Amino acid sequence: MEQNNYAAKKMAKQEARAERGQKRSFHNAVKTFSFLGALAALAGLGIWYASSGPAAPQDDVIAQNGMHWHAQLAIFIDGKEQEIPANIGIGITHNPMHTHDATGEIHLEFSGLVKKDDIKLGKFFALWGKKFSSSCVLDSCAKDEKTVKMLVNGKHSDEFENYIMQDKDKVEIRYE
Repeated sequence: MEQNNYAAKKMAKQEARAERGQKRSFHNAVKTFSFLGALAALAGLGIWYASSGPAAPQDDVIAQNGMHWHAQLAIFIDGKEQEIPANIGIGITHNPMHTHDATGEIHLEFSGLVKKDDIKLGKFFALWGKKFSSSCVLDSCAKDEKTVKMLVNGKHSDEFENYIMQDKDKVEIRYE
């Protein structure tokens, strides 16, 4: 009988030890899961903060949460209006600055942070693969007595490629 008691006590101790081991394993799993969850939450918070905060000085920021603007562009070489092709900036990747048709309407469809540099008129010409400055437009560069002139909403502008486009702008560039 004493052997049965001894065996029963031994078995009870083993069961208690196994139960403590299972509890310890469960608690360790909960701690690990909690730690990984907290780590993932912190990483997500860091990514959100980095993407939502301005990466540029505040005076360079046009919009924090994207924008959808349109500017109208017309180019005249020796009095003849030049075509601005459809689908500039649209291809394998969809550039936020683009055209849909040949009307000269430039779409500025940005998500997230938008800086002044992002919407400069010179960026559109670079995207198009054409020249534009105070001395050149498309393939025409100032020579002899011809010059490049730019009007924005009917007013003379000397900003040329550095002009920061605005919603509903009407930009006219003339080489004459």
